[in-house]
Amino acid sequence: MISRYNYKGITWVDLDSPTREEVLSMSDEFGLPILVIEEIVRPSIRSRVDVYPNILYLILHFPVIRDKTCEAINHSCDIDQIELNFIIGKKFLITSRYDKINPLKNFAKAFEKNAVDDKGRISEHAGFLFFEMARELYQHSLRELDHLDDTLAVIEDNIFNGKEEDMVVLISETNRHLLDFKKAIRFHGEVLKSFESAGAVFFGYEFSYYLGAVTGEYNQLNHVLESNRDILNDLHDTNDSLLTKKINGTMQTLTLITVITIPLSILPSLFSMGANNTPLLQQPQSFWLLSGLMIAITLLIVLVFIQKRWIRIGKSEYYDKSRR
Repeated sequence: MISRYNYKGITWVDLDSPTREEVLSMSDEFGLPILVIEEIVRPSIRSRVDVYPNILYLILHFPVIRDKTCEAINHSCDIDQIELNFIIGKKFLITSRYDKINPLKNFAKAFEKNAVDDKGRISEHAGFLFFEMARELYQHSLRELDHLDDTLAVIEDNIFNGKEEDMVVLISETNRHLLDFKKAIRFHGEVLKSFESAGAVFFGYEFSYYLGAVTGEYNQLNHVLESNRDILNDLHDTNDSLLTKKINGTMQTLTLITVITIPLSILPSLFSMGANNTPLLQQPQSFWLLSGLMIAITLLIVLVFIQKRWIRIGKSEYYDKSRR
């Protein structure tokens, strides 16, 4: 499908899942090189920029969260890479895609209503149209990261509320989402750097500021992404430490139970060896005497453990303060 928009002498053509015939029609109208046509009709593996005498050809991949209804405690959200092709001439811009891109749709509505806040720049050349469009795309990706910010907050709250085990899966899923984001934009830095040089020659060096601003939008997105990854790594380490402490506490408890029960199991066996010849068992109250002896030994062992601080009664003062 072909959508065409005109604004202050600049033409924007948006190709949504174009056929080869539609791409060829654009070639006839705008004089596109055959190599560009071949690139548009098939998906590209990575982002890149190509320079031709009459156009700049740019391929960028953007991350998109598919399931907008997913919540922070739901792990089913998927992040896909959406390829977007830009063919930029002096007075025209052609975009080509094979997936729905919401920020592009919203930009088209504003562009059609002459509501783009361009301060009169778009009429100069199509480079300003690309600048406004790229800025909207990066800002949308930045807003996509807000969902993961909420997830990080949920992880942090649950970790320090004793739900470390429940957070293992969510931490892994969130890490996968951040990696998907990183994979989608991993080539943008070097591609935009090349595009800055080519665009300054193609549109004039006075346009370099706006090309640098596009790179700045990417740098902001990448900075937030790396910050989220660092925070998640710290939360992962903290969660592992708390889980390890909890496991160690469980193992310590089981060890103490074993140490306490071993003497108690030996004592009845020792008395049963002599059967009726054992003096204690000849007494009428032998059962109660043996039971009392076992209880006394248990209490003695527990008191020794408490004195050695192998058993702690109540929570530490530091723990109590940290929970206030």
